[in-house]
Amino acid sequence: MAPSTTKDRALFRFALFGAGRIGAVHFRNLLMNPRAEVIWIVEEDEMRAVDLLERYKMSEKTSVCHMSEIEKVLNDDRSVHLNLKVDCLLII
Repeated sequence: MAPSTTKDRALFRFALFGAGRIGAVHFRNLLMNPRAEVIWIVEEDEMRAVDLLERYKMSEKTSVCHMSEIEKVLNDDRSVHLNLKVDCLLII
């Protein structure tokens, strides 16, 4: 399965690991890229991730899970790309 497209350009889906200071910077930068979509935030402190999503009004588009629930990310049908489970894992 090829990546999704937006206006004939590949759309890459990301799982962001960590929603701290640097994770928030990466999240904001990904939001500014029209070819990027953050579909998961994996964070020990789930409220930190929820706060980040609410700050950017993304709570309905991005899912959150605790680090102990990483299988949710790996088994998400939205993130399948060939034999990879997500297009990119950005681990902070």
